[in-house]
Amino acid sequence: MKLLLLPYRTCLFIACVVVYLTVTIPAGRAANVNVACPGGGPGAFPSISAALNSLNPNDSNTISVSGACVENVFFANFERLLIIAAPGQSPTITAADPNGIVLQMFQSTGVTLIGLTFQGGSTGVLLNQGSNATISNCTFQGNSGDGLDMQMASTLVLENSTIQNNQGNGMSIGAGSNATMSTNPNERIRVLHNGGDGIDVDGSYFQVNFGVLDVENNGGAALVQSGGRLVVFADQSTGGGNLFQGNGEGIDIFNAASAHFFGRNVIRNNGDVGMQILGSSVRIDGNNGTLADGSLQIMVVQGHNTVGINAVRSAELTMHGPHQIQGNGSVGADPSLRGGIRVNRSSLTLNGTVQVNNNIGPGIRADQNSSTSVTNVTISGNSEEGLHFDRQSVGGFFAPFTISGNGTASISCDTTSLIFGELSGVGGMNCQRIERLAGPPRPGRVNP
Repeated sequence: MKLLLLPYRTCLFIACVVVYLTVTIPAGRAANVNVACPGGGPGAFPSISAALNSLNPNDSNTISVSGACVENVFFANFERLLIIAAPGQSPTITAADPNGIVLQMFQSTGVTLIGLTFQGGSTGVLLNQGSNATISNCTFQGNSGDGLDMQMASTLVLENSTIQNNQGNGMSIGAGSNATMSTNPNERIRVLHNGGDGIDVDGSYFQVNFGVLDVENNGGAALVQSGGRLVVFADQSTGGGNLFQGNGEGIDIFNAASAHFFGRNVIRNNGDVGMQILGSSVRIDGNNGTLADGSLQIMVVQGHNTVGINAVRSAELTMHGPHQIQGNGSVGADPSLRGGIRVNRSSLTLNGTVQVNNNIGPGIRADQNSSTSVTNVTISGNSEEGLHFDRQSVGGFFAPFTISGNGTASISCDTTSLIFGELSGVGGMNCQRIERLAGPPRPGRVNP
């Protein structure tokens, strides 16, 4: 192999250029500046915007804020930016233009916001165009639209913060974004009294980690997941698990979304329905373990006017563990919808000591080509049937299980539906088509 060698003078010239560039081009420097709203002061800028204009976006920058700032803040292409409340201060940022966003970041990464309140704008904070931020101990309130939004593949970690009294949604996550809530067990996120949904996720990833998420008293649903992926952990928190309570609806999982719940999640008193699953896949896991406050690591769906869980349009729901679907339905609700769990053109699998108890209506209603499989469950105290099957639906029963003390029958079916499995110990069945071990299904009522 022939080696090509540069002449000595060429090498010397290149070496000199490298040394020159190394000496003359300064490295990025960290800048620490202060903001004292509204008027500034010695060594302090009068606004966050003025401070941002003085900084190199490529450096590591810290802005310490005090006072009541009135401005609409926008910044783009920043890296490693920290905006933090000055020690002992609780600064507010109120939109100067109420039709504008209080704070918007655009194509910025490594942004951290700590101890601030964002209020009085069309939106409190917007992460836009691939921005990446960690927000801690902040409040988003009193905005005419949403409290906190993110879009266009942005990434957020939200810790120990409150989103309240906004006229739109508490939080909206869209367009391929990624949001993680409460990364430590002792943290709490509160989403309260917003006019729209508490949390709205569209085609994005949303995860609740190890702390507590409280979503209460919002005008719309507690949480809507349309497409994308939802993962909710509640098995290590020190505050009693996640709570979705007093909202216009509970949790909606729509449009080919997938969701997985772990540990203690309480869905209670949210209008007509606790959880709706439309064309999506949901798995709910729990166990007999307890959290630090002694509460069981289970999902509780309780106190809804029409139905606890409504799974429709090719939905798939699997529940494993001693979850409780109880006290749902009402006398005045639509009798074709009310009850504990409704499955329509969908599939339901229950095992691991799930309890479907004391609902008004049937414990489980399966309709229009739906399939239901129950193993080691308890279905009792419901005002109508324990389980009811309509319009070519199928139910499979695998011991052990308990179906007792329900209003009109343990199991009932119309003439087109089929049940099978270990049914010898079940009393009060009213089904014509029962698959037996020998021979094809035969008509006839099976009496206890």
